[in-house]
Amino acid sequence: MKIDEVQRDAAREGIARWGITGWGTPAAWSTLAAAHQYEIAFDHLNQALGTATPKQVLDWGCGIGIMSYALLRDGHEVWATDLVVPPMGDFLDEAAPGRFHFEHLTEPTRLPYPDQSMDVVLSMGTLEHVGESGGSDRASLAEIHRVLRPGGRFVCCHLPKQGSYIEAGARAIKKPAKRILNRFVYAHPILYDEATVHSLAAEAGFSVDRFDTYGVLPRSPLSGLPFRLGDRPWVVRAIDGLDHRLNRVLANHSQNIAWTGTRLS
Repeated sequence: MKIDEVQRDAAREGIARWGITGWGTPAAWSTLAAAHQYEIAFDHLNQALGTATPKQVLDWGCGIGIMSYALLRDGHEVWATDLVVPPMGDFLDEAAPGRFHFEHLTEPTRLPYPDQSMDVVLSMGTLEHVGESGGSDRASLAEIHRVLRPGGRFVCCHLPKQGSYIEAGARAIKKPAKRILNRFVYAHPILYDEATVHSLAAEAGFSVDRFDTYGVLPRSPLSGLPFRLGDRPWVVRAIDGLDHRLNRVLANHSQNIAWTGTRLS
């Protein structure tokens, strides 16, 4: 899967209309510069999927449906779940007849799939939120382990990182913003580090085959660049290069974690 092609085609299909009530429009995918915040996530996912036959993939917490869209474009059969119905759902049904299956969850942990039925499970900004809906990351990892086949891969991306300066800033201004401006600022209630990831993975029966931190520059605001600058290749290259260099220097303060694990038994 190539992120540039996914963003280009999604924009052409009209991604601006695929917002979810209360979430706004998917600004993270409206320009290429913004979408490149997911570049390392695509790298993890491509590595997990490999180049062999199409896989049975669970897009756990599919949101608007953009990653399901990417997986379907790549020929895989996609099983998607969320507590909200993805606005892209009808489009995905039409785009890939018989290969897209959505389950509307009513509770955050239990997955409605048989044991050992999936080759790959993707969590894109999902694992850290289950506690807000009455679940837990430990219970969810145990359930993901159950539905993965032995040797199946779990790809977890956009996990909020302990030490992130953006998270620290959000926590600092959250109460004043609400009190003074009546404006809601979100800060993740749970943050993770490498030791926590390894501990959670081992407890659930996963190896940790790859671990990365990424994202020093906030990307979603780049959706508002004027004159379509956010889609110009030289602008994207410049922003990516700066972000990668900053991440090497400020890795302890980057925003996100991506890790890939294998079901061990």
